[in-house]
Amino acid sequence: MSKIVLLNLFIIIFTSLVVGQFTNDELQTVIAYHNYLRTYPSPPSATPLTPLTYDQGIADILNKTMSTCSGWSPIAMQGTGSEWQYWWNPASAFSVASQMDMIAEQSFNYDWNVLNCQENTVCLPWLYIVWSSVSKYGCAKAICNGQAHMGCTYQSQGGFDGVAPYQVKVTPTPTPTQTPTPTSTPSSTPSQTPTQTPTQTPSPSPSSTPKSDSLTIDWRNGYVTPIRNQGNCGSCWAFGSVAAMESRYLIKNGNSQVSTLDLSEQNAVSCLPNGCEGGWINKVFDAFQSPGIAYESDNPYLAEDGQPCSYTSPNNHPRFFFNGYGSTSNSKDELINELQNGPVTVGLWVDDSFQLYSSGIFTCSQVYTTTNHVVLVVGYNQEQDYYIIKNSWSTQWGNSGYMYLSAANDNCCMLTYGGYYPTF
Repeated sequence: MSKIVLLNLFIIIFTSLVVGQFTNDELQTVIAYHNYLRTYPSPPSATPLTPLTYDQGIADILNKTMSTCSGWSPIAMQGTGSEWQYWWNPASAFSVASQMDMIAEQSFNYDWNVLNCQENTVCLPWLYIVWSSVSKYGCAKAICNGQAHMGCTYQSQGGFDGVAPYQVKVTPTPTPTQTPTPTSTPSSTPSQTPTQTPTQTPSPSPSSTPKSDSLTIDWRNGYVTPIRNQGNCGSCWAFGSVAAMESRYLIKNGNSQVSTLDLSEQNAVSCLPNGCEGGWINKVFDAFQSPGIAYESDNPYLAEDGQPCSYTSPNNHPRFFFNGYGSTSNSKDELINELQNGPVTVGLWVDDSFQLYSSGIFTCSQVYTTTNHVVLVVGYNQEQDYYIIKNSWSTQWGNSGYMYLSAANDNCCMLTYGGYYPTF
């Protein structure tokens, strides 16, 4: 893995140059993001990471290089530090917060099992920030011929292949008696009819699991739209978020549109950073709460990046609106309580056996500590202790597009980052 990352760099003939230093607010944003990612690494560190020091000397060296609109700082070129640089075109699309937000999301691109970025993804900028031996850094910004150019340099070096950036806090492994056989078949097929509708469900205490002896939650009969197919695009985050919008709307407003309500995942893929290379749930809700999201008929899914982003629909067609969104913590009890109100979108880890799932109650064969996929939880069976998962890999995968995932453990890391759901 290269220690110098150059992203979205174009071969450009520069005919003019305007150097743009950070404003004080921008610099404070850079420092705040670094402090936050270092203080609250994802997944959690076994021991606190040493705080980083912002070094103006490093920043000045990088700024001198970036002001020429080409090349890397001597610190990076001489192998004494790590560096990333991004280009934004046009400069009007650039903001420091958006840049740092995109880097923060790269934690989901890191594969802790092989200690490297997942294939065809970017994670080095995030990796440099959380690398345990890095102690200081400096950043710079320039405007080059109408394009924004930002970078940061870190000392000492980090981001080495096969080396963990820090020691992850270990989650205790469940005992064998807590873990059902991965391929075991439920003794009875889970009912597709919710035994409790929203109007029938009592309001449980947020801190306790519902006390029913045989609680069954299953929203698939009338409140879950058809299984979709994300295709060859890492857009699970868009599908999981949009599916929650559809289901929660049907629960709130009646299910007469269950077979026809179809919102645009492509709208999210086109408008949010990384697109087919990954994203996160709450970013979808943040981006589309105010402008609303398009319907599929106005912005059909293409399974590709690079499509124009629009927060309006053609020909003044209406958009789909929601009030806001809520979240659950990393508590199983809290997730189950919220499932009684409707489906919840979560992240989890997908391994080879997950991809080959076809039936039965599944559990990951080892304990994972991060996530690489997003799904919608549409139900829970207390008697056999499993969740019902809606995936976005077509009806040809799993049990007609669904999975029964063991809730007896969190081997697949589904609870770690909590869940999200829209509100109406």
